Amino acid sequence: MPEPQSDDFYFVPSGLGISEIRVKASRFVARATSAVDEGACTDFLGSLRRMEHDATHHCSAWRTGPTGSAWRANDDGEPSGSAGLPILRQIEAANLTNCIVVVTRYYGGTKLGTGGLVRAYGESAALALEKTGRRKVLIGKEGQLTFSYEDTAAVTRVLKSYCVEITGTHYTDETSMRVRVPRSLAESFAGELISATRGRVAVDWSQEL
Repeated sequence: MPEPQSDDFYFVPSGLGISEIRVKASRFVARATSAVDEGACTDFLGSLRRMEHDATHHCSAWRTGPTGSAWRANDDGEPSGSAGLPILRQIEAANLTNCIVVVTRYYGGTKLGTGGLVRAYGESAALALEKTGRRKVLIGKEGQLTFSYEDTAAVTRVLKSYCVEITGTHYTDETSMRVRVPRSLAESFAGELISATRGRVAVDWSQEL
């Protein structure tokens, strides 16, 4: 069976992870969870600001998209680069995307210095991310196969030999089937279908998801 490649998948948090540490009387509460886009990240951050409105800082970072190409890091009043970026680096180290981490700080009266803040925010984020769990998401091409009844057996054999997700089937005088295939295998999958049916199957790729 042809195997998907590592870049056919990405990983997202499967739940909410919460951690708390204390450093020189300051309390750092980190929350990590999934968020599909910037709007979801903004909503999550806003809800924490309302819930813990008496906190000193709500520092955050997020990554979204299959490759994590969209991202943001926010120091929320802490010295530049001492909070948001250390949080972001932990998300990257966990190989997660569609992920937001917010670290809420209650100041304890003792300054930690830039190095101390970097360590505290990074450690808080890492501990929360460990508790989220992770879920694998397929990056695939989705398309429609159209074939006649006489080619059902040939199409089925090819389907069984690939990592294919069937998302819908409609029967009339022909069979229309929606499928998702790992993007690295889409070309060879279509080629085998065409070969197995002697060109009678129609393969229409609509989008990459």
